[in-house]
Amino acid sequence: MKKLLFIPMLFVCFMGMGQSPSDLKILIDKANDPFTKKIIGQKYKGGKVFYVSEGGLRGLIAETQDQSRSCKWKDTGKIISDPNNHSAEGKLYNDWRLPTKDELNLLYLQKNVVGGFGENYYWSSTEWFVDPKASAMMQSFYKGQKDAGFKDYPSCVRAVRSF
Repeated sequence: MKKLLFIPMLFVCFMGMGQSPSDLKILIDKANDPFTKKIIGQKYKGGKVFYVSEGGLRGLIAETQDQSRSCKWKDTGKIISDPNNHSAEGKLYNDWRLPTKDELNLLYLQKNVVGGFGENYYWSSTEWFVDPKASAMMQSFYKGQKDAGFKDYPSCVRAVRSF
């Protein structure tokens, strides 16, 4: 009942401010509604959904392009925070980050849905427990192997964000 009362009131407010009905449609677009269940592969808030929680309201989004194909681990934060390294939709958001090793594996499992990956290793934010000063976890997007890599080794970067 509240939604039925809210939408006409929102419409009146928008019309009173000189906005068109098409502007109102953007506001009530179900795809961007945080209370609408998301599905894997859906374009959403700057990227594509690659993981969804059981209820469908929480999950992870991947950028649709690599932020770098040759980046040392220590430079990943700088690369990800630069809007010039993002898609047009991705530039609209500033909370992109490097995925954990577990998130990177989830992304690997959905690589064909998200698209745009090379057959290379991608960095995760997870440092290798044996030698965290020198190594971090990475994963091959060719066959899925997970390895520890020296942080000075250039590898690919693909940013993710949560919803």
